[in-house]
Amino acid sequence: MGEITTDATLPAEIRMDIVHLAEHVVVEIAEHARLVRFWENQLAQEELRRRLIVTLDDGDLVPFGEQDVVADHLMDLARANRRLIAERAGTGGRR
Repeated sequence: MGEITTDATLPAEIRMDIVHLAEHVVVEIAEHARLVRFWENQLAQEELRRRLIVTLDDGDLVPFGEQDVVADHLMDLARANRRLIAERAGTGGRR
C-alpha cells in the first residue's frame, strides 16, 4: 500500500473529504455488523468488503489499485473491534 500523508499541510478540503470518507466507512461497517451472526457469515462479510471498496472508490481518495488492500485492512480493524462496534450499536456484543 502506498504511503499515506498525515501532514497537517493538507488542504482543508482534502482533510474534510478524509473525515467524510471515514464517517461513511464507519456507517457502512456498523450497518452490516448489526446483522445477526454477521461475524460468522462469510458471505455477509464479503458483501461488506465489496461495499467498502465502492465507498473508497466513490470517495476518490484511495488509488483504485489499493482499494482492495485498504478494504481488507478495514475489515481486519472491524473484526478486531467487533465488540466495541456491537456495544455502540446497542447490541452489547451479542451479535
